[in-house]
Amino acid sequence: MSVIRLFSASAPPTIIGMPVPESVSLYVDWQMRRERLLRVSLPGELGRSEMLRVLDFLLSRYRDAPEAAHPARFPLHHGLVVERRWIIVHHHLGKGRFAGIQNERESSQRASGILQRMKNLDLQKSVKAPAGGAIIGQAEVTQKETACAPGLSMEPPVLRSAPSGAGSSAARRNWLEINEHIFSGNKWKVYQRTESALEIARDLPLSVVNYLLARLEAKPLDAAIAYELLRLSSGEVVVERVFEAWKETLIVCKPELNERLASIFLLPLWKAPIAEKLRFCLADDNAIIRIHAAKLLARLGTLDDVGLVLDLLSVPPDPDGVPGERDALFAAASTLGGNV
Repeated sequence: MSVIRLFSASAPPTIIGMPVPESVSLYVDWQMRRERLLRVSLPGELGRSEMLRVLDFLLSRYRDAPEAAHPARFPLHHGLVVERRWIIVHHHLGKGRFAGIQNERESSQRASGILQRMKNLDLQKSVKAPAGGAIIGQAEVTQKETACAPGLSMEPPVLRSAPSGAGSSAARRNWLEINEHIFSGNKWKVYQRTESALEIARDLPLSVVNYLLARLEAKPLDAAIAYELLRLSSGEVVVERVFEAWKETLIVCKPELNERLASIFLLPLWKAPIAEKLRFCLADDNAIIRIHAAKLLARLGTLDDVGLVLDLLSVPPDPDGVPGERDALFAAASTLGGNV
């Protein structure tokens, strides 16, 4: 049996649970979670009654419902003893990457090894170059050019998901032209060529995404155009960078811009990839990001996420927690379950 333990002087470990069959249904998982709550003591009770209320509602509402019959993505795992949210999140999402850890020293060594491998990975070499090259040509940027595009990252944009087929040459040509217009400061040409590029491929170079994000804080007309162009995009580079920008707006306290970016996440093609990023953010070091991730996951997540949220609620509050974090998790569980 795999047991994960992280010891703390401040609170006893939380028992998440014995391995269960991978094919256990959501409904059976909820039943097992309810039985565990009635059987196992939790430090300070940790909202036992609220969790039971959520589970009782789910078991009543989804009895014989087809949506509760599919295999649970985040099943209860007996024998998992943890008191760190990141272990729970990465246990569920990391596909066993942290299995077998038995103390904090081992967890630190395992995590350090993974981080070191990530650091050593040359991402540029891992990208397969399409015909014509994978990186749009670099250009020296003058002070004047930088001023034309505030906040613009001057990294050469990597075509991580370069288009293939008959339209690929046209897309690369559009991207080259957009890059040139950015450097020359011709915003209207940038908007025009970006719209043309998005008719061929839904992804954009990183430099273009950064440019559009910067324009969101420009004059109203520029902001409106940039917003619509970002809404038309849904490629890997765009989704990743816009999500990072959403987190940045939380840290620097820009609520209006944060809400605007979050509204893009509600689009059908954005929901699934953003929801996955939000799940990882439930273990973020920043409590504000964790709270907002829980609130947004409540709108973008699925019934499967109730199990993940309940596991996090079983963890003793951390010293770095802030008021309202557990309330946000309880609200997320309630909303994901259909408004308990």
